[in-house]
Amino acid sequence: MKYYSISEIKNELCNHLITSDKIIFKNSIKSIEEQRNRFYSILVQLEEALENRFKQKSFTYNRFDGMIAEVSENLINNYDYIKKIMDTFDDSEYKRLQAFHLAIPKELQYQKLEMYEDTIDKISDCITENEKLIIKIEGIIPEIIKLNDRAEEMSESSKKIEEFVEQLKFYKQ
Repeated sequence: MKYYSISEIKNELCNHLITSDKIIFKNSIKSIEEQRNRFYSILVQLEEALENRFKQKSFTYNRFDGMIAEVSENLINNYDYIKKIMDTFDDSEYKRLQAFHLAIPKELQYQKLEMYEDTIDKISDCITENEKLIIKIEGIIPEIIKLNDRAEEMSESSKKIEEFVEQLKFYKQ
């Protein structure tokens, strides 16, 4: 889905609660929930900074709002990916593999175990990637606050934010 405003991202973020009854993901889910709450708070701050600096729905306001939403979409996509991985993870088989209690050759058990551990690593990588995105998005707040009506400074900050958006496109899956 394509998001066009911080408000849309905030609403979508509220709908992305990641839960799992699988014990292996207990710490990951806690990290994701803390991350999601921090990110929501940052979006509120960004929205307030935009509203204080620009007229709502002005060209500049919409431009910043849209860029932030575009970058934020990566986080939502990562949460969707994490949820899908967690839903398909067979916790009981993973435990049996760890104890080597399957009736298949040890070599295959090692391969399957490696596959499960790779899945766990992917979740961890997504959480780390989201953390990097949050840090970069949080860095936009001072840029917006320091903007004033001089077009030259606004243009420089816009360039920084546009460069940031381009860098973040590499994070898309």
